[in-house]
Amino acid sequence: MKERTNFLLGEISEGRGDAKEAVRRYREVVNSGSSGKLVQKAKENIERLEMPKRRR
Repeated sequence: MKERTNFLLGEISEGRGDAKEAVRRYREVVNSGSSGKLVQKAKENIERLEMPKRRR
Protein backbone atom coordinates (compact mmCIF):
# COMPACT_ATOMS: atom_id res chain seq x y z
CA MET A 1 0.00 0.00 0.00
CA LYS A 2 2.81 2.39 0.90
CA GLU A 3 4.47 1.68 -2.45
CA ARG A 4 1.33 2.76 -4.30
CA THR A 5 1.10 5.94 -2.23
CA ASN A 6 4.72 6.87 -2.96
CA PHE A 7 4.21 6.09 -6.65
CA LEU A 8 1.20 8.39 -6.81
CA LEU A 9 3.06 11.13 -4.93
CA GLY A 10 5.86 10.72 -7.47
CA GLU A 11 3.39 11.21 -10.31
CA ILE A 12 1.95 14.30 -8.62
CA SER A 13 5.44 15.76 -8.10
CA GLU A 14 6.33 15.03 -11.71
CA GLY A 15 3.15 16.75 -12.86
CA ARG A 16 4.14 19.83 -10.89
CA GLY A 17 7.54 19.87 -12.54
CA ASP A 18 9.43 18.75 -9.44
CA ALA A 19 11.55 15.99 -10.96
CA LYS A 20 13.84 15.75 -7.92
CA GLU A 21 10.95 15.00 -5.56
CA ALA A 22 9.39 12.64 -8.11
CA VAL A 23 12.61 10.62 -8.35
CA ARG A 24 12.82 10.51 -4.54
CA ARG A 25 9.30 9.08 -4.33
CA TYR A 26 9.91 6.58 -7.12
CA ARG A 27 13.10 5.44 -5.36
CA GLU A 28 11.03 4.77 -2.23
CA VAL A 29 8.93 2.39 -4.34
CA VAL A 30 12.00 0.67 -5.82
CA ASN A 31 13.66 0.34 -2.39
CA SER A 32 10.52 -1.01 -0.73
CA GLY A 33 11.67 -4.58 -1.26
CA SER A 34 8.58 -5.57 -3.21
CA SER A 35 8.47 -6.46 -6.85
CA GLY A 36 5.99 -6.21 -9.65
CA LYS A 37 4.64 -3.79 -12.21
CA LEU A 38 4.68 -0.78 -9.88
CA VAL A 39 8.39 -1.22 -9.08
CA GLN A 40 9.21 -1.71 -12.76
CA LYS A 41 7.26 1.41 -13.74
CA ALA A 42 8.98 3.40 -10.97
CA LYS A 43 12.40 2.32 -12.35
CA GLU A 44 11.37 3.37 -15.85
CA ASN A 45 10.19 6.76 -14.57
CA ILE A 46 13.48 7.32 -12.70
CA GLU A 47 15.47 6.51 -15.85
CA ARG A 48 13.33 8.87 -17.92
CA LEU A 49 13.58 11.72 -15.41
CA GLU A 50 17.32 11.34 -14.91
CA MET A 51 18.10 11.21 -18.63
CA PRO A 52 19.99 14.32 -19.72
CA LYS A 53 17.55 16.83 -21.17
CA ARG A 54 19.38 17.01 -24.50
CA ARG A 55 18.63 13.32 -25.11
CA ARG A 56 14.87 13.57 -24.48
